[in-house]
Amino acid sequence: MRLREAEHKGILSACNQVAAGRKHTLYLFGSRADSEKKGGDIDLLMVVSAENLKSMLLDKHHFLVEIKSKIGEQKIDLIITTEEHISKDEFLKSIKPDCILL
Repeated sequence: MRLREAEHKGILSACNQVAAGRKHTLYLFGSRADSEKKGGDIDLLMVVSAENLKSMLLDKHHFLVEIKSKIGEQKIDLIITTEEHISKDEFLKSIKPDCILL
């Protein structure tokens, strides 16, 4: 995993702040999940319950703003979805095995 400790802690802090009270799991995927690769944006996959999906999608921008306030301006991609949707989406199915739990 290629996140500095401060980035890792900042992302988790922002996630816990914005998603407080809503069950979620946060993963890192893409080039930053591979310690052998260089560069790349921060790709995050947040898995939530179906009941919390709509509210988390509404809070997506707030979550990204909170992350950037804690770790600085960086390119961050955030996918918010459910386990059910992952099982039906080929892209999400292909990335899930290599995701790193944050």
